[in-house]
Amino acid sequence: MSPSEALAVRLRLLAVRARRLPPPDHRNPEAFHEARDELGADIERLARAGHERGALVVSDNTFATPVNCNPIELGADLVVHSATKYLGGHEDAMGGVLCGKRALVERVFRYREITGASLAPDAAYLLLRGMKTLALRVRQQNASALAVARFLREHPAVASVHYPGLEDDPGHEIARRQMRGFGGLVSFQLPGGLDAVGQFLRRLRIAQCAPSLGGVQTFVGPPATTSHVECTPEQRAQLGIPEGLLRYSVGIEDTEDLIDDLSHALRAVGRGSPARSHAVGRQRGNGRTGLHAGRRRG
Repeated sequence: MSPSEALAVRLRLLAVRARRLPPPDHRNPEAFHEARDELGADIERLARAGHERGALVVSDNTFATPVNCNPIELGADLVVHSATKYLGGHEDAMGGVLCGKRALVERVFRYREITGASLAPDAAYLLLRGMKTLALRVRQQNASALAVARFLREHPAVASVHYPGLEDDPGHEIARRQMRGFGGLVSFQLPGGLDAVGQFLRRLRIAQCAPSLGGVQTFVGPPATTSHVECTPEQRAQLGIPEGLLRYSVGIEDTEDLIDDLSHALRAVGRGSPARSHAVGRQRGNGRTGLHAGRRRG
């Protein structure tokens, strides 16, 4: 059974009818990325388009968290979270969360009863404990991520910065309209590809090279060896992911300490002031592989 056939079976068990919205023209990569960037951020617009076609709209709010964004208020029917990330916040428990109208959630609950997938008591306890400090952690991560993004934008060794909190970011207006904070994930590109990335990672003292995100520690890693490790360089290029891109998940450390750490590591990366561009980065997933050669413990 193929993955799409397995998904269809699960949807039938849930009494959910799935419809695919008309895709953009995949023969034109530029048009595809433009449509993805335009549609991917505007939850209200996507929800309206889905409902016009009779579809249920599910929003993954893992990166934003309920502190920064509430997709149900923007029209989504269901919201999912990888609780392993920000909700738990300590990289010590795995789980997921589904939120929405009772009638919809009960369908999933009944399906879970049949198939298993019950959360272990110790993991449930750790996630509940983590959520007690969620608002405090996210507020610190919001503030530090914005400061880090502004620092990187001005650094001559950085080619581009992707963070919706930057005022000149293409996604800033949409993010400002639907979010109370801009989140703790920043991505930026180093000229020089993976060689430059390796030099940079080996000199970090606080941020740790790891494929996860959303925790109290700052994690950094290139999609080329984490979330998109199974793609070829050509496939990553088609997706708009250069080899020198880094995903930087801001923790709750002191903001100035993080900036000093970045400044120290960037001294190793080449010279010059490449042209900058700012766009919202959307690297998804936490991957399965990390660059351990560059790992440093703060």
